[in-house]
Amino acid sequence: MAEPSPESDVLEKVKVDCSSLRIVLSTEEDQVTKIRLCNPTDHIIAFKIKSTRPNLVTGTRPMGFVRPMRAGKLLIRFKKVPPDSQEFVAERSSVTSDHLTIVIAVPPADVNLEDPVIVWKGPNGPPKFQKRFQIPVEYVPPDSPEAVVLQTAARAFDKKADGSNEPEEEEMQRGK
Repeated sequence: MAEPSPESDVLEKVKVDCSSLRIVLSTEEDQVTKIRLCNPTDHIIAFKIKSTRPNLVTGTRPMGFVRPMRAGKLLIRFKKVPPDSQEFVAERSSVTSDHLTIVIAVPPADVNLEDPVIVWKGPNGPPKFQKRFQIPVEYVPPDSPEAVVLQTAARAFDKKADGSNEPEEEEMQRGK
């Protein structure tokens, strides 16, 4: 059996704070949710966000980097849907259908860290060692009782006491 690579050891330490997403469908406005990508390592981590429905679910930053000892905030946008497609979307909401995938890798040392596209689509191809976080997406009809609870919780989560915007990254504490 092959020994684990240093890259795979690093990737095993990186975590996301989300195991599933429940999204209230809306015909009026896009829905946005946050996912934290925690990098407790001494390495820069490259990420990309993929979706089974790229026309409906996208990352506001589909590719990027999280610096060492930082937690990156990934904003996921669920576009508003036309009224006639609500039933179609809701029918596909089983665990095995729609999902969001966050792919991470340690970028090669010689890669320009100003453009994350180079990491994934550069001349040498994508990094050999990758880790995937697959997050199931479940759609909640807007008229269901559960939708009211989810919308109320989302509004409370989005408010900050001082009214300021959250940073894209936050510093993590080193372990002792």
